[in-house]
Amino acid sequence: MNEKIYVLNGQKKTTNHILHLLLCLPTAGFWLIIWFLVAMQNRMHNRTIDNKISRILEHKEDGKSDVEAYQAIRNEDQYKNKVLLIIIIVIVFIVYLNSRH
Repeated sequence: MNEKIYVLNGQKKTTNHILHLLLCLPTAGFWLIIWFLVAMQNRMHNRTIDNKISRILEHKEDGKSDVEAYQAIRNEDQYKNKVLLIIIIVIVFIVYLNSRH
């Protein structure tokens, strides 16, 4: 198994539902808000890790080595960041031009 995938799987978080249930009792249910927020944060964190794992596996299925897969993912991320930066610059420029009138 790929070491990176093994490490990513080890970073997944779980929500201790029994603990949160017990904390709801003395707080008259107010702990439900925190329980919900913690569960959602853990779910989003795990979804991010699953996305990283599937990106690695897609490149590995294409026959790329570990190094080639990581470089391809890094290049994809850099491209996305550049596109996002250009979009932000264009939006700021449009707002600037509209505010001059």
